[in-house]
Amino acid sequence: MNTVNPNIFTALTAISPPSSRRWLLGAVACVLFPGRDVRANRNLWGGVALAGLIAAGIGLWRPPAGCRPSRRGARGRDGPAAGRAGGGAAGRRGGPEREVYAGPVQHTRLALLIKLIAIVGGVVLVLCTWDDMPADQAADYHACLLIIIAGIGITGAPTTS
Repeated sequence: MNTVNPNIFTALTAISPPSSRRWLLGAVACVLFPGRDVRANRNLWGGVALAGLIAAGIGLWRPPAGCRPSRRGARGRDGPAAGRAGGGAAGRRGGPEREVYAGPVQHTRLALLIKLIAIVGGVVLVLCTWDDMPADQAADYHACLLIIIAGIGITGAPTTS
């Protein structure tokens, strides 16, 4: 039995197709955490973290198909009342509009800017702290840094819609 509101389900699945790009930094962090037990080498794990950040930046440059950046965010061209004023299905039923639920996953220009700032900041932190920790702690440090950067990117998007 599906307990999710159909409006929410339709909004989240129609507006944002599944993409592995969102989970790239988390996947790289999952490689880095056990990396400490395999090999204690700050250059290796710093390079892996840097490669993950660069790959995330490339993924940010070209969003998935169907998710093009929008200047106006989830509200669209005519504002939040467009469904009601145009006599759309959401307006006739009086139910919540699809855009209300899809706001957190919209690829707005401001959300992309926040993600870009987080990734560039991560690259700077990786490069500036390359030699600052013992070699046996480098993998854990870089993994935690990637998790923080991914969290900033995830939480930055809903605040911009």
